[in-house]
Amino acid sequence: MKDSSKEVLAFVKENDVKFIRLAFCDHVGVQKNISLQPGELERAFENGIPFNAWELPGFHLPAGTKLLLRPDARTLSILPWRPSSGRVIRLFCDLMNADGTPYGGDTRAMLQKTVQDAAQLGYSIRIGSACEFYLFHTDENGDPTMVPQDHGSFFDLAPADRGENVRRDICLTLYEMGIIPESSHHAVGPGQNEVVFRSSDALSAADQFMTFKSVVKQAASVNGLYASFMPRPLEKEKSSALTLMFEVYKDGKNLFEEKMLEIEACSFVAGILERLPELMLYLKPTTNSYSEDSRRIPGWSNLSGKFSVCIPAIAGIKGRMELTAADPAINPHLVYALLIRAGLEGIQKEQVLPQMEAPCGKLPLTLRQAITAVNRGELSKRYVPEDVLNSYLKNKQDLANEYTKAKKKAEYDLQAYFNLL
Repeated sequence: MKDSSKEVLAFVKENDVKFIRLAFCDHVGVQKNISLQPGELERAFENGIPFNAWELPGFHLPAGTKLLLRPDARTLSILPWRPSSGRVIRLFCDLMNADGTPYGGDTRAMLQKTVQDAAQLGYSIRIGSACEFYLFHTDENGDPTMVPQDHGSFFDLAPADRGENVRRDICLTLYEMGIIPESSHHAVGPGQNEVVFRSSDALSAADQFMTFKSVVKQAASVNGLYASFMPRPLEKEKSSALTLMFEVYKDGKNLFEEKMLEIEACSFVAGILERLPELMLYLKPTTNSYSEDSRRIPGWSNLSGKFSVCIPAIAGIKGRMELTAADPAINPHLVYALLIRAGLEGIQKEQVLPQMEAPCGKLPLTLRQAITAVNRGELSKRYVPEDVLNSYLKNKQDLANEYTKAKKKAEYDLQAYFNLL
């Protein structure tokens, strides 16, 4: 890491970098950052940069609590939408306690530990994604409206699809940042779009998901639009989905690629299906996440559809499992860590994959039911620090209580999430 930090310091000096954004993901999945001057970067690498952590929503830390941001030199990325003179770079950070020890509530660190534990067992996991979002017009003040950018539908072309230019800007920006989108297109809803990503290692995939969301927001803003990752911003239109694609490797071999699925691949999926009810709170973390059109049957199929897991049998997309039960509001580091833990648990217990297209159990239908599933389950209690889990559950319980009291549910969701996500 020291060599990497020296390379970053040299890069900053040689490339006219004037601002460094230190970024991290809060517990509820929203990217946060502070801007740093170049002269402070070496101190950040050595000791971390303190900030008032108790102010962050969802952390529930005692007043006066400070945490440190310590940048990960491996995550250097130029922000291409900023000027080429006086450049701006971004570094994802690890969260540390004030005494320099790792902060137990750092979800990025949780994922790193999960990846390390998987490697010790002989496994490496790669994750891809397909994420939907809506584009809305803004008013004369630049504030978002509820008017979608277009009235296009699935796979439409221009002029019905008015999102082509924005999607092009998004994909080109991501290319410049070293992130390779696989495809993009208009989705089902008016103003709804989707971008699909190739797989990468789990930590990079989580970091890239956060980068993707910030790039989409920026590209929309430049085009006079507002991008929303709210699960269902338009009450009568399709929800935005997030599909996660997992590849599991052992001894360099993808366990999902064989004609007959490897037993360990089956057990990985079985482990996730077993824990899926208590994972739903993280996969669908808002009161807005549980619309009827987004519900999935617990079980698996070899075709994408109503089941929560798909193991494709079609040439060209074989070699992975697809989880279709998530939405874009997730904290990717936390979600990826818990899904991998569940899958590894399935392998270690040699769990048997249920019969194809046979429903297995029930999934929560509301945020409140999802909270109950976590309280009854074991996975979160085993791998999420108690104080962090209690904080997360309190945040979700407060949302569920407010939603219950609200007379107009759709209006409550818009106020709670539209400008946040």
